[in-house]
Amino acid sequence: MERGSQGKRWVFDELVEDRSTDIQGLVAYALYKANKADIAKTKREQGLSEEAIVAEVSTFHQNAVNSRSMLARISHSTSASIAPKPSYH
Repeated sequence: MERGSQGKRWVFDELVEDRSTDIQGLVAYALYKANKADIAKTKREQGLSEEAIVAEVSTFHQNAVNSRSMLARISHSTSASIAPKPSYH
């Protein structure tokens, strides 16, 4: 796992092993980003300030990067969504 210049842990690095070949990891990261966007949208609809929204999104990031189980759930939901669908011919 790589870290940013100040030691920040990046969800991308936690989910994606190789950006050129890890399709599941890339899709997992896209789902993580979609979840983040949903949080921000919901908080805006609730009338929270941008500062409060940034704090909520930051909390989501910290929870994701510090929780192996959360990262595993994201990865698992990805593998289920990109798995080949059975053919019933």
